[in-house]
Amino acid sequence: MVDAIRSHLPSEPRSAVEERCTHALRSVDLDPGVFRMYAHELSGGMKQRVCIAIGILLQPKVIIADEPTSALDVVTQRQVMETIDRVQDEINAAVILIGHDMGLMAQFVDRVAVMYAGRLVEVSTVREMFTEPSHPYAQALISSLPNLENNGVFQGIPGLAPSLLRLPSGCAFHPRCGKVMDMCRTVRPETRVLASGRTITCHLYNEEA
Repeated sequence: MVDAIRSHLPSEPRSAVEERCTHALRSVDLDPGVFRMYAHELSGGMKQRVCIAIGILLQPKVIIADEPTSALDVVTQRQVMETIDRVQDEINAAVILIGHDMGLMAQFVDRVAVMYAGRLVEVSTVREMFTEPSHPYAQALISSLPNLENNGVFQGIPGLAPSLLRLPSGCAFHPRCGKVMDMCRTVRPETRVLASGRTITCHLYNEEA
């Protein structure tokens, strides 16, 4: 934590640095005594909270949280996400949450961006994404989520994700897409903004855009 501050504020007095660190720890519901502890003395959830504390030490305008709940149990996941949510309000920051847990996204974000093969294919509100996804890959993702109606039935996406070193021609998703057209195999789709305001990268919506 001290190193993070020193790299940006090298002239900050030692007392001010420690005060900033203990305040950040309190913000994520950790005892200030954690400041004197080693990493191996902390649980997984505590480590994640310390990482959040390091991220907010300098009062950033944007927080990028990349898989902040990976390898944590469900209860600890919720505690960590609630911590991020509270800290966001406290310092008035925007949060970019990166992850593969769509259920987690549904609970904590305002807008969802779906990526495939390193490219954004759809950006829309949470409600739009979970009730009426537009891009075929987004539709397949949402359909693969378990729910009470199809209890015990799991629907996957056929095929495998391509290597970024050898992307298919045209649309990268076309080998796995159930709505593929001839042009999808040769022409890379452009990213367009639909009349509804959502952003999509798919030939199916060329005329609507």
